[in-house]
Amino acid sequence: MGFFAVLGLIIVLLIVLVAELVNGWTDAPNAITSVVVTRVLSLRQAIIMAAVGNVIGAMFFGEKVAQTIGKEIVDASAINLETVFSAMVALILWSSFAATRGVPTSESHGLVAGLTGGALYVGGADLLLVGGWIKVGIGLVVPIFLAGVLAYVLATLVIKTCATRNPARCKRFFSTVQIFTAAGMAWAHGMNDGMKFIGVFSLAWHLGGMTPEVIIAPWIIVLCAFVMGVGTWFGGATIIYKTGCQMTTLENWQGCSAELAGAIAIVLATMFGIPLSTTHSANMAIMGAGRARGAHALNWGVVWELVRAWLLTFAVCPVLAFLVAMISDNLLNLLFR
Repeated sequence: MGFFAVLGLIIVLLIVLVAELVNGWTDAPNAITSVVVTRVLSLRQAIIMAAVGNVIGAMFFGEKVAQTIGKEIVDASAINLETVFSAMVALILWSSFAATRGVPTSESHGLVAGLTGGALYVGGADLLLVGGWIKVGIGLVVPIFLAGVLAYVLATLVIKTCATRNPARCKRFFSTVQIFTAAGMAWAHGMNDGMKFIGVFSLAWHLGGMTPEVIIAPWIIVLCAFVMGVGTWFGGATIIYKTGCQMTTLENWQGCSAELAGAIAIVLATMFGIPLSTTHSANMAIMGAGRARGAHALNWGVVWELVRAWLLTFAVCPVLAFLVAMISDNLLNLLFR
């Protein structure tokens, strides 16, 4: 490999790691929102728990999700490092912009949309693989609504079960249980979201000529999991406030319901290699748990703000990635023609 080829590969790999860092930063609050706003754990304690859970989930589970991202979304044999670079830059710009305003975006959808935009510039729609996009479509709808409905059902059952019981005793019980459900949510997040960027890193490593095919190597899992854990450490209090305080008011029993429902939806999707949005699943679960107390329990203005950000991700990231790919391609042609 020539000097510029090595330099290009290093730059792309570093950009992927920055995107993984942003993923840990902007998605971490979704795993710990409930446990923080119910005051079961302090923000620092919750971030430590989320970081550990994310790392364990990414290191030991979810290889099918990484394979889907690395091999089944776009044709790896027909794209180049420029595609990966443009997708990562688009995701970083959009997610960082939204996170500074306290709006949780989906890195999963930003990643897929960014890869699509970069691939469209490099080789057109022929590079998109139908099988992988079917999984993306399933992940876009089924697990998200499953999390919301399941959280609503669980929260409703808790209301009926605890209606005649001692409130103080119920609160102590759910305060203890919520530590475990929040840890499960953090672990599930690492299984699915963490593995997506491991798949992209593996794809870039292959495109740089380091492996004959996309291989999910253990050292890549460890590196990306660690970087995501660092990002989680610097997690986003503004996002926690938006989804856990402004969207609805959560009690301990609602937090347990939301976290358990979200974790179940994510784990089921991960088992089938479906790259769902953990952001959407977590927030839909919070909405479902909040809705159990009636429609008035949700701030529909905040709900619409979140939904709008989710929809904009699919509109903004492909355009950004396409533009980044075009600009970088023209710049390189200008410098080295």
